[in-house]
Amino acid sequence: MYKRQELRRWVTDLPVADKDEMLLRVLRGDAGLLRSELLRTFHGVSEEPPAGERRTAGDLLVAAEEGRAARQQQKREREAAERQRREKAAAAAREQRLDELARNPVRTWNQVDELIAAKRPKDYDAAVTLLLDLQALAVREGEIFEFAEQMMRLRERHARKPSLIDRFDRARLD
Repeated sequence: MYKRQELRRWVTDLPVADKDEMLLRVLRGDAGLLRSELLRTFHGVSEEPPAGERRTAGDLLVAAEEGRAARQQQKREREAAERQRREKAAAAAREQRLDELARNPVRTWNQVDELIAAKRPKDYDAAVTLLLDLQALAVREGEIFEFAEQMMRLRERHARKPSLIDRFDRARLD
């Protein structure tokens, strides 16, 4: 319900005299009331409402629903921020990979040929991954026509490998 670390930090910051008084109240059998008082204090509600202003069950349900909705919104925001952080990190890693490929794209094309020559499905998948990176590099560098020509030659050389050609098609390597 509450984050353990937040509660721990809050309890740690309480004055020692207050903690001593709370323990005495627990020992006297006042734990239930003490818990609700502590949680109100934790949430920043300073006092219990006067008897005439107590909330109804409906008010409590509405407040609980509002709190739940607020927590869900915060969770969605945290998840969106985390997703954005992961996407940004993945994009940076991809750019770094493309920079490495740009230093020697011929070597990468040779790696693709070696992987295809192995005639194993996992090597075909690795070749497709490298080709996708080469395609992204070609787009970035404005050399997409050269990439398309290389792919056409590659498809012609390996036309009798339907599994490989199918992988090219699914990856949209044209």
